[in-house]
Amino acid sequence: MFSAIILIAHLFGISYDPEESAKLAATLVNRPEIAGDLVKICHRESRCKPIKQHAIDSWAAPRVYDKQVARKKLNPLCQFKEQGWSTRGSFGLIAAYHIDYLPDVPCLPPQVFDVPLFSAIVAAKKYTRRCVSNTSDRWCPSARAPRGS
Repeated sequence: MFSAIILIAHLFGISYDPEESAKLAATLVNRPEIAGDLVKICHRESRCKPIKQHAIDSWAAPRVYDKQVARKKLNPLCQFKEQGWSTRGSFGLIAAYHIDYLPDVPCLPPQVFDVPLFSAIVAAKKYTRRCVSNTSDRWCPSARAPRGS
């Protein structure tokens, strides 16, 4: 169902700001209670600002790309190494490792993670998979020590 919502949003140029995207994504994955934690992740990763490829992690793009091509998660005929498959978007997701959280559309480029709504939906799915029953996962806000402690 949410695949259609994503497609419609994209076709109409709706990307939402990252914080609003986090709240909408929580609702779209039927977990409205995780919205606050998604916003925390967004602030941790990008100060909740729209962002493209994270410069600090760009060195990893060729490495993660090669790993995911070998695992047949990326198609080298239409998903190219030079596109920047490392950390992208407001929620700090490694595009090569999170592409399979998106609808099964052939040849999606890593730039889909630059759209706050898409990135937020992937973060919500990842949160649901990793954080709801496992509070010790370091990606999850509940497992991180507050700053200054």
